[in-house]
Amino acid sequence: MKKQNFRMFEAAGILIIFVILFSCNNKSDGQSKTKSIDNKKKDNISDNINDSIIKEADYPNINEALKHKDSVRSFYLTGVEIVEIPKEIQEFKNLEKLTIYYTTIQDLPLWLFDIESLKELRIDNNPIKDIPPDIEKLKNLIDIEISATLIKTLPDEFGNLTNLYDLDLNSNSIESLPSSMANLKKLRYISIRFNKLKEIQSFIFELNNLENINLGYNYIKKVPADITKLKNVYSFAIDHNMLDLKEVKKVRNLYLGKYIDIDGQYNYEYEHIIPTRFEKYVK
Repeated sequence: MKKQNFRMFEAAGILIIFVILFSCNNKSDGQSKTKSIDNKKKDNISDNINDSIIKEADYPNINEALKHKDSVRSFYLTGVEIVEIPKEIQEFKNLEKLTIYYTTIQDLPLWLFDIESLKELRIDNNPIKDIPPDIEKLKNLIDIEISATLIKTLPDEFGNLTNLYDLDLNSNSIESLPSSMANLKKLRYISIRFNKLKEIQSFIFELNNLENINLGYNYIKKVPADITKLKNVYSFAIDHNMLDLKEVKKVRNLYLGKYIDIDGQYNYEYEHIIPTRFEKYVK
């Protein structure tokens, strides 16, 4: 799985919403027909999702989608002028994938965590500072990306998302994570690149199903020998941290999977920079 560390998209006031509908009817060869929704007109919905630009639409606007709300499975929201998540999303009770990309949203509404059908949540390039404890309600989540935000940690309740397989926390301001994450026993992939970690926290050594660990571009100085407890790891990256020569030699002698990246060490110290457009949200 390849993840981008930091993606910037110059939208300049343009809002794009992609909604994919999976029809339960008209099935062919056991697969559902996929539909998309176009909202090219102003309708009686939230102002911040009017005037959307969508191609190849099967429905003329989102109001039409709401008539088929039980079929909506995926929703994509982007636009620099968006300051809050449209409340209409909560009408899609069978929503499985939600992407919020490159907006000016600072807070996640609590009603969002009542959409228990969600399996994938992607929050990328938004000036969000906190993840509410209510995230624990999303018991069916298997894939979370929270990247390029202003968060510094996660709530203890995050450890209750025990069905997680993939976790991407790249390009935030994370200094530490809750020990409750030791409960994420199904986790296979974890990436915390471009953050402010100073150590590899011990909870990671309890995640026995981990296959891919990426801790590049932090301030880590040591790799505990306990990391060898993770027998299923095939890829381990700790490039561009602050390991000294002795530590690098030690890591080379540890069995940490087939692919190991420890480049950019010794006196290296990367400068943690937040996106320019986020500066006005930082006090």
